[in-house]
Formats: sequence, C-alpha cells, structure tokens
Amino acid sequence: MNGAERSRPEREAVIIGYGFEYLVMAVNCARSIRTSNPGLATTLVTNVPVDPAALADVFDRVVVRDEPTDRNRLVKTSILDHTVGGRVLYVDADSEVVGDLDPAFRLLDRFDVGLKAHAVPVNKPFELAPGVPGGTFTHFHGGMLLLRDVPAARDLLAHWQRRMLESGLSRDQPALARTVYDLPELRLIVVGPVWSADEWEVERLFDADKHEAPRIRHYARPHLDVAVAERLRTTLERLLPALPETVLADPDVARVREKYRRITHPLFRSRLTRRVYLAAAHRLGLLGGRGAVDVLDRRSIAQGRPYTRDAGRLWQD
Repeated sequence: MNGAERSRPEREAVIIGYGFEYLVMAVNCARSIRTSNPGLATTLVTNVPVDPAALADVFDRVVVRDEPTDRNRLVKTSILDHTVGGRVLYVDADSEVVGDLDPAFRLLDRFDVGLKAHAVPVNKPFELAPGVPGGTFTHFHGGMLLLRDVPAARDLLAHWQRRMLESGLSRDQPALARTVYDLPELRLIVVGPVWSADEWEVERLFDADKHEAPRIRHYARPHLDVAVAERLRTTLERLLPALPETVLADPDVARVREKYRRITHPLFRSRLTRRVYLAAAHRLGLLGGRGAVDVLDRRSIAQGRPYTRDAGRLWQD
C-alpha cells in the first residue's frame, strides 16, 4: 500500500494490471476514474514491480504480487481479497470510465452483486445443465463487477473460480454463467451496456437523443480508436520512469512502445496508407534488430490460457 494506512472507504474501484501493457491500460483507466469520479478510492493489483509513489496521483492503493501474468484470472476471481472498500467496482483495465458511478454503487443498497448481461451468448458450446444448452441462457460480461464485501459475493467469486478451473477454457464467461445458475439465492442485479459498453454496442445500440450514454466504455481494439491509442501512448511514456531497470530491460516493454508508436502514426490512421506503412515499419524493425511487432497483439493467449489440460471435460459433472 502506498501512503499512510487509510480507513476503510465506503466505495472502491479496483483494476488488475498484469503484464506491462495491461499496467499501462490500468493506469489510463484509473486516470479516467479520477476525472469522472473524483474522490472515489482506487486500487491497482499488478505483478509489475512499479513504484507506488509514482502512481499516487491515480491510485490510493497499489498491491504488487510476485507471480506470473497468466494468474490474472485467479486474482480477478478473488478480487475482494485485495480490496478494502465495503462496495467494490471491478473494471477491466481496457476500459475507460466516462460517467458518474454513483447509481451503480447505489444498486448495492439492495443487491450483493451486479453483472452486465451480454446481448448475445458467447460462442463456446457447453451445457449449462442437462437439457439446457449454454447458448440459450444469458451470459455475463466478466469485465465489470459490482460487489458488496459480504459472504454471498465472496461465494460467487470462489464458485466462479472453481468452475473456471475445472473447465479448462481460456475465457471466463461460460464459467460465470454456470456459476449464476448454481447460485439461485444470490441477490443479483443484472445491468445493461450503460455500465460497460463494448465498441459495437456504442456504435449500434446508443442514440444520443434517446438513450442514457455509456458510463463505462470497454475498448477491445485500441488500434482502431485514435483517441484511446493516443491516451495509452501518453500514459505509457509517463509510466516508464516509475519502472525499475529490470522491467525496462524486458523485451515486452520495447514491443509495446513500438506498437503504440505505430498505431498513433499519421500513416496508420488512414486505411489508404495503413497496410503500406505497417509493411515498411515491419521491414525497418527487422533490419534494426527490433523483431516483429503485431499491432493486434495484447498477449491475449498468455492472459487467458487454460488452467488445466483437461479441456475436454468442459461442463461435464
């Protein structure tokens, strides 16, 4: 924890930043919270040995864990072990908070858990229960969680982790759907995309004249959002002085820096010049000994690799 020990806040937002690129995203997300919700306590959980004092302007608490990046989902499904607030918002690092979160926290006056429903089921076939195909049941977005720090919410997280581990799947949404099915007594409020809108939802579901605007936006492709890419690159460069030499020497830091340099380049922004620019940048990078850089790569496989080899078990009891 950075700074003096604080009394327990009523409300807290927590972000996981495992691996350098997700740490950059987490800092950007926290900055958006500071802008839109000043005064809300913020916590970072990371495995990057960052200096907490260097992040004091955006995080009230920094929890550094010495463990591999592929354990990030285990941290997510035990997130209340790393928070101190009575009411907690977990939000994925690749999000930006752009509106007042007070109504979301007020939902926890009556409910223990809040989850956002997906408009369509995930594309992984499984059985929710005998005779109930998973695709016929509501799926939930695991990138935003509203949690009261009570036994029922902790039980949800523990159950979700068990279901995820036994499945061997690389995504956590099917395990979360099965968990909700397993816990019918849970005081759960299901919310819509206002509280975590994906790119396509922003583009297709919201009409500025008719709908409440999204208050949390989840971007999956920063390379296609010029403003987000610019903010991430600025955040990245500001973050570097807070990192020890052992981290700065990691080739992944150089990869991420080069990636954001490319996706913020003027020639990348135009579809007419993007392909030619990337091909030239690729060749120059190889000639300079910098290796290949994929602008689509966020190390998603490492971030969500299966925890068991028995993927064939899926949801069989």
